[in-house]
Amino acid sequence: MLWIGTADGLEARVAPAEGIPFTTVSTGKIRRSSNPLKMVSPANVRDMARVPLGVAQARKIVAEFRPDVVLATGGYVAVPAGLAARMCRRSPVLHEQTVRLGLANRK
Repeated sequence: MLWIGTADGLEARVAPAEGIPFTTVSTGKIRRSSNPLKMVSPANVRDMARVPLGVAQARKIVAEFRPDVVLATGGYVAVPAGLAARMCRRSPVLHEQTVRLGLANRK
């Protein structure tokens, strides 16, 4: 098992403290707004530019680790990890533990 997360997320502290192998990828979130001009805010543009980097990082991790499945639990890091799983011909499995689907795991 290998946990992929973000460097500034809770998982960066929890996984190592529990002895779980952990590595990070870059990713970004979309700050949604009903105002289309806010969708192209500097923060959104910067974060969305991180996603392709995160996909490349995750693809390298998945290719080297060679898991049977990639389990994603939603959230922003699920996007690069899930795309990397598909690119490496690994089975992505999504578990959403909240009542409402988030933006990262809707179809």
